Amino acid sequence: MEKPIKPKGAAIQSWTASYKAAHEAKLLSQTISVLNQQQAELLKRLAVAQAQEQAENARKAAEAEAKRALEERARLAAQAQRLAAEKAAALAKAQAEAKRVAAEAARMAADAEAKHAAEERARLAAEAQRLAAAEKAAAQAKARARAKAKAKTKTRARRVAAQKARIAAEAQRTAQEQALRNVLASRAFPMLGAAAATGPVFTLVGSSLVISSEATLAIQAALRAAVAMAVESLTAVAAPTLAGVAALLYSPKLANGELPERYAFSTPLSELAPTQHSDFQAIAAAGGTVDLPVRLTSQATADGQSEILVVNTDGVTHPSKIRVLPVTYNAQQNLYTATTEDTPPRTLTWTPVVQPGNSSTALPAEPPTPPAYTGASVTPAVGRIDPFPEITQNSFDDYVFVFPIDSGLPPLYVMFRDRRKDPGIALGTGTPISGVWTDAASKGEGAPIPSQIADQLRGKKFRRFRKFREALWKAVAGDPILSQHFDQYNLRRMERGLAAIVNKTERIGRRYTYELHHIKYISHGGEVYNFDNINLMTPKRHIETHRARK
Repeated sequence: MEKPIKPKGAAIQSWTASYKAAHEAKLLSQTISVLNQQQAELLKRLAVAQAQEQAENARKAAEAEAKRALEERARLAAQAQRLAAEKAAALAKAQAEAKRVAAEAARMAADAEAKHAAEERARLAAEAQRLAAAEKAAAQAKARARAKAKAKTKTRARRVAAQKARIAAEAQRTAQEQALRNVLASRAFPMLGAAAATGPVFTLVGSSLVISSEATLAIQAALRAAVAMAVESLTAVAAPTLAGVAALLYSPKLANGELPERYAFSTPLSELAPTQHSDFQAIAAAGGTVDLPVRLTSQATADGQSEILVVNTDGVTHPSKIRVLPVTYNAQQNLYTATTEDTPPRTLTWTPVVQPGNSSTALPAEPPTPPAYTGASVTPAVGRIDPFPEITQNSFDDYVFVFPIDSGLPPLYVMFRDRRKDPGIALGTGTPISGVWTDAASKGEGAPIPSQIADQLRGKKFRRFRKFREALWKAVAGDPILSQHFDQYNLRRMERGLAAIVNKTERIGRRYTYELHHIKYISHGGEVYNFDNINLMTPKRHIETHRARK
């Protein structure tokens, strides 16, 4: 059975809602229709407005285009007018510029012409001045050339004259030197055989020194005492020593400012060493040597004397070996003669004590007596002994001379005065030096003499070797390169002609300075004043060198 419908029941509420929805839908539909109509109306109005706007825009565009066209025509007209004005102005300006340029060209042409004329006048004036100056300069140049040629001729003449004078002087010096050498080579040292066989004899080139019998005996006694002291000293201290024998003094009035000639001192060999156990004939024939416990040498004293000294030999610093030379008889001269082997050689002569081949003691009928020399005196030396003498191999110049068995003359010991006391001329070229010169003095063959020192001293004459040595050290002290390697103390010594001092390790006894070593011994003919025969050595190296050559 159907349920009854209630005013507020669900059915009514459902119908009410449905009806309300339908009503609202109808209202909504009507509203939409109205809105659609309004939209259409609005669209129409919008289309009209848009058409009106487009028409207005077209009108405005037409008006703007018309205005622009008018303005463009006006602009073009103005531009044409401006261009016409500018063209007219440019034409006027061009005409004015052309007129100005023409005027300027005319002015410049006038100026150029005037300038050219002025320059031409100036050029002509300058050319005239140049020609005048050239002529003057040419004249002056000719005058200078003539003066220069004249001066050159005079200079050349002076140079030629100086060269000729130098050559002449050199030739004269060479001739004098050669003459001196020839004299030394040709002239003999003469001795009386009887005097030489019994005691000491002094002889010079060409003459014998006159000595009284008392002086001869005194010198013989001094010699024996000196030999005894030297031998005894060597036994006691085993060191080189020297003892004085005699002093020879030349007369000043005979010397004439020059050193005296070389002399020789002779004594029987038995005064120095025993002779009975040696075969001197065989030794002399073989050109051999003999060992002696002592040797003789000479040295100059401060007062100008030449002192003869006895030096004991140790076989090292003072060699004991002495050359033995044979003596031959010259029948034509009735003399015994012997010649040394050095350069220049020296000849000695002795008068016979017996006629060769004759066992009698009768002298030849006319014995050639040597000329007597009285220009010197000999004084026996007071006995003294000096340890560590500064005597080297070069200080000895001695021989033993052996006579034929039938001569009646014993072996003689002859000592020549030290050749370093002779005058001489510096020779040689020396050696270029790099580094410290004295470094080599303690090794090998020593340090050679620097070439710049040889160049400075070459050709100079020296009275004795000591003067040569002093000049060498002064030259080294004055050399800007060599002097850098010496301290101030040594430089002050060298400036006074004294040798520089060596390091302590290179000193021997009182020998503490650098020494000059002759490569070829002077006693063997080595040149005394030749730089190429001289090396610098320390005392220690000097002794070692002589020991090696012993």
